[in-house]
Amino acid sequence: MIEKLEDCYLDPTTGLEWALGTAGPMTWYDAMKRFDGSNGWRLPTIKELLSIIDYEKGKLSIDADIVLSYYWSSTTLADYTGHAWGVSLRYGYVYFGYKTGTYCVLPVRAGVKLPTNVKTTQKLIHENAVAHGWYDRQRSVPELLCLVHSEVSEALEAYRDRNDDLLAEELADVAIRLLDMAEYLGIDLEQQIIRKHNINLNRPYRHGNKRA
Repeated sequence: MIEKLEDCYLDPTTGLEWALGTAGPMTWYDAMKRFDGSNGWRLPTIKELLSIIDYEKGKLSIDADIVLSYYWSSTTLADYTGHAWGVSLRYGYVYFGYKTGTYCVLPVRAGVKLPTNVKTTQKLIHENAVAHGWYDRQRSVPELLCLVHSEVSEALEAYRDRNDDLLAEELADVAIRLLDMAEYLGIDLEQQIIRKHNINLNRPYRHGNKRA
């Protein structure tokens, strides 16, 4: 599911971030010059453009301020280099046109696509925390646990305020704090989760006879 962020739309499947609105119309040459990737934004490939069309529902996967028109891709025709591929975001079909023609542009940039395994994810999260100054000194376990607790408290406040979007964000912060802490302490959290889950599978119903 493509999610709207403050300055873009994030596609978690591809890791791509899409601009909130349409640029142009302009020639292909002007589009490639304006969105050359120097600030992250670039012209999408033909396959990337097609990825935001939901053909089953007959509409775009992003709810951006987009003109439903013809859009340039960065993909040049193999046999006719004076032409480039494009996509009609109104009808969903592929076309090609002279690069001197003027069409709309929907810039894209590379976002962050986390790996599918927990071990690598916790390593990347901790490296990011170190790079942003969270470990400029040695951290104690109680201090790290308090940081986790603070995120849990913020999640509770979001729930009380009936703010579902903020609740989801705070729960993500809880997970990020835990993964960061695990990497700092040298704990393979993925292995521990699997081990503990296998233990829980063999426990009796409501073991310990404690209140929920």
